[in-house]
Amino acid sequence: MDQPNFEEQLALVPNPPITNIPQLAEMQQALDQVVQTSQGHGQRLHLIEQRLEQQGQQLDQIRQDISRMDHNNFARLLNSSVTRADTPLEILHDVGNQPVEGFPATGAALAALNENQIDNLLEQLDLPRNGSVSDRRRRFFRYIGFISFLV
Repeated sequence: MDQPNFEEQLALVPNPPITNIPQLAEMQQALDQVVQTSQGHGQRLHLIEQRLEQQGQQLDQIRQDISRMDHNNFARLLNSSVTRADTPLEILHDVGNQPVEGFPATGAALAALNENQIDNLLEQLDLPRNGSVSDRRRRFFRYIGFISFLV
């Protein structure tokens, strides 16, 4: 809110009392400086609020990443103990912390994956898709913790 100009206001008074106009002008300047300082503090406070919001979002992302990593590490542990073709595999989560779509249900289903399915699974897990089909298959098997020689 703008402060009134006291000099202009004083000029509107028909018979002003004896006043110290220079002192009023100094007071006006001091008040203007206080207003400017207050506006500067408001801008800084807004920047601090934005940074806190960004840090909160980053913290949420870190929590989601930790949750995904924890789930995937446990899934790898379970998958590493699979010794039969009909034993269910534990589904890993993708980079969005959602279950990987098309994840093979068993060791037998894992062995039956074609090239396109392997590439799709690697993409969902944000893994490289370079190399031969057998290289990509091995990469996927290792990543999900599947170490059995069933396949």
